[in-house]
Amino acid sequence: MITTQIALDRLDEGIKAWSAAQVITVGQRGFQGNMLLVDRETGKFVVVSLWQRKADALASGQGLQEDWDQLHQEGLLTARATIEYLEMAASNGAPEQ
Repeated sequence: MITTQIALDRLDEGIKAWSAAQVITVGQRGFQGNMLLVDRETGKFVVVSLWQRKADALASGQGLQEDWDQLHQEGLLTARATIEYLEMAASNGAPEQ
């Protein structure tokens, strides 16, 4: 899970950039899907990604913090991104693999 803040006047730009970058993620080992959640009033920007194994998520995340830090330095993000690796302990409606 990635949590950050985005400049309100650049929210749609951020959504488009995130969507375009998904081409890289989709083909990676163990990837099961992800979603982008935003709050248009506060600029909260949250990415939730689902992976078969934590090891797959960690392997895909090489350099991920640096990528998000670059967006912060460029002014698209107003806060440094926080990246967390959490276990899905329960789900309601998640697709079965």
